[in-house]
Amino acid sequence: MSLLRNHQRFLEKYTLSDAHYTYEDCPLLYLKQSKEVTKEHLDKALNDTNTDVRLAAASNLNASKEHLDKALNDRSEGVRAAAVSNPNATKEHLDKVKHDFYFVKSAAKTNPNYAKYFPNGY
Repeated sequence: MSLLRNHQRFLEKYTLSDAHYTYEDCPLLYLKQSKEVTKEHLDKALNDTNTDVRLAAASNLNASKEHLDKALNDRSEGVRAAAVSNPNATKEHLDKVKHDFYFVKSAAKTNPNYAKYFPNGY
């Protein structure tokens, strides 16, 4: 989970509590701080070349089923792990990573709905 930890450390280091960012200023911080993240922001972020921006989009609470579907097809394990640990992830999302790398499967187990969907584990 080092990618997730590094991402979290980056945000803690560079996030200012009273700062207000726009998506154009800094997509990464905007996705983590703003409550006004739209579908368009998430669509754009999931197509970004920067893995940290895609990771922030996948973990955003405004991410829809379609956003999480796209994130679960990402080449980055960190993005897939963020998507599957998102509380908006459905049983189908959790089911999709059963045969993914250990790191991604472990992230699925942190999802608040995991025990409800898989009471006996994978």
